[in-house]
Amino acid sequence: MTRKHSVLLADGHPVALAGLRAVLARDPAFKVVGDSGTSEMAIRLAFRLKPDIIVIDFHLEDTCGFEPIRRIQDGHREGRILVFTASICDRDIGAALEARVEGYVSKDAPAATILAAIRSVARGDVYYCSKVNARVVDLQARPKGSGRCVSRAATLTPRELEILRYLAEGLAVKEVANQLTLSTKTVDNHKRSIMNKLGIHDRVVLSRFAAREGLVDP
Repeated sequence: MTRKHSVLLADGHPVALAGLRAVLARDPAFKVVGDSGTSEMAIRLAFRLKPDIIVIDFHLEDTCGFEPIRRIQDGHREGRILVFTASICDRDIGAALEARVEGYVSKDAPAATILAAIRSVARGDVYYCSKVNARVVDLQARPKGSGRCVSRAATLTPRELEILRYLAEGLAVKEVANQLTLSTKTVDNHKRSIMNKLGIHDRVVLSRFAAREGLVDP
């Protein structure tokens, strides 16, 4: 008899947890051994239950980021991680690549894609859904020679990120200068630096980039 793959689910939304259980119920090769809506509980369950696969959201009730994933990886090295999240910004995907998770699937993916991702991870393969793959290709292309996949947003200084947020919200350079008590020339220099670093020279595209990165509301 073929051994079932044990799966731990971690998602702060009960509806998402129910949906994942329903998806996994389609394949008798998988058995959900536990679920959690918080990172701390997910970590404890991962250490205690030692599941083969951990399907985890990037945004849980008590945390936002990859720290829970890294802790699970440190304490349960045999577990394979599939990120299941609504976030597909460069920063999060870059962090996932650095953490070497086995999969990354957007929450708006169809059930068939989600199941295919879990099956792929169970086989020992790596699976990134098509929407994420498009960003992965871009991230892996830069910066060359660094050995890391870095989000373009990560290349900006804290001041540049602050100015980017204002610009993305539609404020003119003079208005940003007034908000931050800076000279117009200083803000304009930061704006040029931001655009050069990001390779974006259009305000509309810049706003879309900031929204995709979660820097402003879409």
